[in-house]
Amino acid sequence: MNDIPSKRNHSLDELAAHSPWPARLLGLVPWEPKIKSPAEVTREYENEKWGPLWRRVQSEDSPVTLATISSWFEDSGSQELCSDGSALVLLTAPEANQIWLELIAKEIKAWLPAPALVELGCGFGNVLLSMAKRFDRDAGQIIGGDYTESGVNLLEYLARQEKVAVHAGRCDLGAPGITSLSIPPDSVIYTSYATHYVPYFAPRFVEDLCSFCPRIVIHFEPCYEHTRADSTIGLMRRRYIEINDYNRNLVTVLETAEKEGRIRICDQSPNFFGRNPLLSASLITWKPVS
Repeated sequence: MNDIPSKRNHSLDELAAHSPWPARLLGLVPWEPKIKSPAEVTREYENEKWGPLWRRVQSEDSPVTLATISSWFEDSGSQELCSDGSALVLLTAPEANQIWLELIAKEIKAWLPAPALVELGCGFGNVLLSMAKRFDRDAGQIIGGDYTESGVNLLEYLARQEKVAVHAGRCDLGAPGITSLSIPPDSVIYTSYATHYVPYFAPRFVEDLCSFCPRIVIHFEPCYEHTRADSTIGLMRRRYIEINDYNRNLVTVLETAEKEGRIRICDQSPNFFGRNPLLSASLITWKPVS
């Protein structure tokens, strides 16, 4: 789907050389599945990811920026096998991150200017702060919600370093109401690799998002229903989602709400990019029906 010059396509057979997951999915190496409970998500992100990152940021003698954090975690020399539409391509981490940001920016730009740009499940703000700097005043208020306290702390800190005014707070995509953040009507709301941490959404998920009266809701998310049962990689993606207890009903909940006349789905583009080819993101855009 994306124009990546000078990058030859690679075969699925090469995935095992770049990822431990083919061997895990085939049961050839020991691996213990984990249920995506609130405690498990807290362990992964508060205790093992954003918490340690926040403590490292606090211990630094000089200010830390988005670029600094990228240099800590993205080895510019190594390559990873990514999915680009139906193709598999080798990309460095900075290349893959830049492609991902460009894809998100392209979709968001079509709905700006707006009173606010809102990311729910924003982590430390890699995407949100990049979009804020790119679109400047067209994005309106910049609002970010994350599940973890350390994620919110990192977002606020990095926003100061990047000179971006941000309203940050907690959110839980699986909880009633989602967030107490004040979101202006007609905002652009999006999620990026966040909904898959809720194994099954209740129908109220759509109602909660509609309660913010958004102009558009955009999901850049892995979608179980978009995995294909007639292809090897589709079956591997399905099993990967199942064994990791990732979301299995986002598309179903949205399509049910559309059939009931509560929302209108504007676009669905399955599996359009993934830094992990077994967890490729789809694009879904939708809006409430007045």
